[in-house]
Amino acid sequence: MLSLLQRLPRVQTRFPSLVAVVIAGMLADWAGVPLGWMLGPAFVGLLLAALNNPIGSDGPLGNWGRGLLGASVGGMLQSEHLLILINAPELLLVTGGYVFAAGFVGWLWLTRVCGWQSQSGWYAALPGGLSEMVELTRQAGGRAYEVALAHTLRIFLLLSLAALAVAFVHEGSWSGFALPPLALSDALMLFAVVWVGLVVGKRIQLPAHSVMGPLLISALLSFVLDWHLSVNEPLVIVAQLAIGWSLAHRFQGSSFPQIRSGLWQITGMLLCLIPLWVLAAWVVMILTEHGLAVMLLAFAPGGQAEMALIALLLGASPALVVTLHVLRVVLILSFASRWYPGKNR
Repeated sequence: MLSLLQRLPRVQTRFPSLVAVVIAGMLADWAGVPLGWMLGPAFVGLLLAALNNPIGSDGPLGNWGRGLLGASVGGMLQSEHLLILINAPELLLVTGGYVFAAGFVGWLWLTRVCGWQSQSGWYAALPGGLSEMVELTRQAGGRAYEVALAHTLRIFLLLSLAALAVAFVHEGSWSGFALPPLALSDALMLFAVVWVGLVVGKRIQLPAHSVMGPLLISALLSFVLDWHLSVNEPLVIVAQLAIGWSLAHRFQGSSFPQIRSGLWQITGMLLCLIPLWVLAAWVVMILTEHGLAVMLLAFAPGGQAEMALIALLLGASPALVVTLHVLRVVLILSFASRWYPGKNR
C-alpha cells in the first residue's frame, strides 16, 4: 500500500494540487465527514507531505476563503457582541487566565516531556494565531519551523475534535442552519468587501488579517448602512476547499519523522488542554448564558477561521465566537513575551 501511494503523480504544481484537494473534499463529504470539504484536503496534504509529495501552493485562495468567512461573520456582528466585553468584565479575567494556563500547561508538556527548546515550546503552546506565533518565535530566537508545524497540526486535530465535540453537544445537525440565498449584487459586494478587507488588514497589520480585515469592513457596512452580507452554501464549500488547501500546503517541507513525532506531541498537548478548554467554556457559558457548543468553539485553543466556519454551519453565534477568539489573540500579542515562563531562566 505504501509503495503504491509513493508512486502517485507529483502534485506540487497548482493544477494537480487543485485536482487533489477537490477530489479529497468530494470524497470526504460523500463519506459524511464533518467539514469534509476542508478536512479532506487537509488530511491528503498531511499524507502526501509525509510521502515527500506535498501539495503545492494555494496562492491567495486560502486568504480569500478566510476572508469570505470574515465578511459573513462581520455582517452578523451586533452591538451586543461588543457590549458583552463591557458588561461582563469577568469574561476578560477568565479568558486571560485560560490563555496563561493553557500556554503554561502546553509549555510544560512540550519542554519537559517532548524536549522542545523553551522559546519554541512557549509559542507553540499558546492558543493564538499561527502567523503571529511564528513571528514572535523568530523575534525570541526560537525555532519558527517547529512552531509553524505544531500550530498547523493543532488546527488539523482541533478541527476533527471540535467537529465531533460540537456534534455531540449541539441539539441541531450540521445541515440544521439554512444559509440565505445570495443575489448577484450582494455577491459582488461581498467579493469587493473581501478584497478591500484583505488589502487594508495586511496594510495596517491586523492580527489574523485575512479574517479580521473583511470582518471589520463588513461590520462597518452592517452598523452604518444596515447592509448585512452573508455567504450561501456554494461559497461555504469554496471557502472550505480554500482553507483546506491552505492547511494542506502548510505541511510542505515536513518530513515523515517530523510529522509522526509532531502528531503524538501535539495530540498529547491537546489532551492536557481539554480539561482547561471545557472548564473555561463551562464558566463563560454560565456568565453569558450562551450554549456550551458556542463556548466550546469560542475557547477552542486555535483555529479562529475554522471555528468560525463550524459556528456558521451550526448557527452557533459565529460573531460571538470570533469576538472571543479576537480577544484571546489580542491578549496573547500584548502579553505573550511578558508571561513567558522561561524568561528569567
